[in-house]
Amino acid sequence: MKTYDYIFIGSGPVITGAQPDLIASHKRVLVIESDTYGGTCPNTGCEPKIFLEGTIKTILTARKLADRGVAGSPTVDWPKLMAAKQAAFKTYSDIAKRDFKQSGFDVVHGTGSFVDAHTISVNDEEYTAKTIIVATGERANSLPIPGAEYLKTNEDVFNLSTLPKHVVFIGAGYIGLELATVLHTAGAEVDIVEGLDRALGAFDADHVQVVVDEMIRRGIKFHFNEPVKAVTKRDDGYRVETTTGAQFDADYVVNVTGRVPNVEALQLDKAGIKFDRHGILVDDHMQTNVSGVYAAGDVVSKNPDVALKLAPYSNLEGRYIVKQLEAGTNEPLVYPLAASIAFTYPEIAQTGVSVATAKANPNKYVLKEVKFDQNFDYLGAGDDLARATLVFDQQHQLVGASEVGQQAADDINNFATIIGFKLNEAKMKETVAYAFPSLIAKIPALLV
Repeated sequence: MKTYDYIFIGSGPVITGAQPDLIASHKRVLVIESDTYGGTCPNTGCEPKIFLEGTIKTILTARKLADRGVAGSPTVDWPKLMAAKQAAFKTYSDIAKRDFKQSGFDVVHGTGSFVDAHTISVNDEEYTAKTIIVATGERANSLPIPGAEYLKTNEDVFNLSTLPKHVVFIGAGYIGLELATVLHTAGAEVDIVEGLDRALGAFDADHVQVVVDEMIRRGIKFHFNEPVKAVTKRDDGYRVETTTGAQFDADYVVNVTGRVPNVEALQLDKAGIKFDRHGILVDDHMQTNVSGVYAAGDVVSKNPDVALKLAPYSNLEGRYIVKQLEAGTNEPLVYPLAASIAFTYPEIAQTGVSVATAKANPNKYVLKEVKFDQNFDYLGAGDDLARATLVFDQQHQLVGASEVGQQAADDINNFATIIGFKLNEAKMKETVAYAFPSLIAKIPALLV
C-alpha cells in the first residue's frame, strides 16, 4: 500500500487551486481521476460553452445590426464550428495530466472509493493518506421517468457532429437556455419544456423576462408548467409527454433539469462520511465529520446564500484547505463576493444582494433602475434591451446589482469590484481616470 500526504479524488479546479501550495510544500500527492483531467469546466462545461458563445453572439449581434449596414444574414456551419471546438479542447485533459506529473504528483486513472477513513481503493490497489480531499464534482441529473434512457445531456451536445433538426430541452435553467441559444442560432428548431412557471429561477424575474421575450422573438418556444412524465421513441424521433397531456416531438431531447453530486461510487458509508442529496456535508473549514477527510467544489452540500457551486469557489476551497493545513492555522473559510452569469443572448448576471431580497426588505435597501438604451456603447451594438437594477443600502453604498444585456457578464464584474471594495463615486474618480467611452467610466455617476 502506497502512502501519501494528500490524496485528491478529482482533478478539477479544487486541486488546481491548491497546486502552487502543494508544489511548495514538497509533500507527496496522489491525484485520482475517473474521467477527463481538469474537471468538467474546461472539458464539457463552461469553457467549451464560452467558445461556442463567441460565434453565436457574433452572429446574433450581426443580425440585429441588419439596419445599420451589416449586409446579409450570417449563418452557422455546424460541422466546422464543432471541429474548431474539438481542435481547441481535445488536448486539454492530456495537458492537465502532464501538468500534474510535472508538478511531482502521482496520477492514477480510475474510480476511487473509500475502504476506511484514510484508505482509498482504485483499480484493486489501495492508497492511504493523512489528508484526503474529495472533489468529484457533479453530473447531469437523471429524470425518474419512462424513457429516461433516450435523454441526452450537456456533454452530448458539446460533442454533436450533426445538428439536429428539432430539439426539446427539458428544463429552463441556465444550461438549458444557453444551449438552446446555441442550437437555435445554428438552425435547429427548439422547444423548452419547464415544469415550473418561469425560467432562470435564481435571477431577477424582470430581467429574466427580457431574456425569455427576446428568445421567443427569435423563434424559440417556451412551455411553462409542463412537468415531463415520459419520453417515448418513435420511428422519426422521440415524443416528450407532460402531465397536462401536452406532447412535443423532436429528433433530439436534452435533459437539463439540474445537476447532482458524484457521491455514489465513493462508498462514503465505509468511512462514515455524512452527506445529503445536495452533496457531502462539511464544516466551515471544509472538513467532513471524519477527521482528515475534506470535501470541496461542487460535490459539497452548500447553502446558496453563502456559497454557490462555481468554479472560482472550487478553486478557492482547494487553495484554502492546503494553505491552512500547511500553515497550521485554524481560520474558517470566508467566501468573497461572486457573480452569477447566464450566457444567454442577451446575457443576464447578478452579484451581491439580490433584487428580490431588496424588494422584500424596503427598510434596508433602495433600488435604482438604469437603462443603457441611450448609451452609445450599447446602442452601437444594437443592445437596446440593456438595463440594470442597482441595490443600495441605507448609507447609499452599492451592495448588489443585476443586469441584462449583451455585455452583462463583463459589466457585472465591474459592479462586483465596486461592491467588494466598497467604492463610491468619489473614490472611483480619485483613483482612476477610466478609458472613455466605456461603462465603467460612467459607473461613478450611477452611484450618486
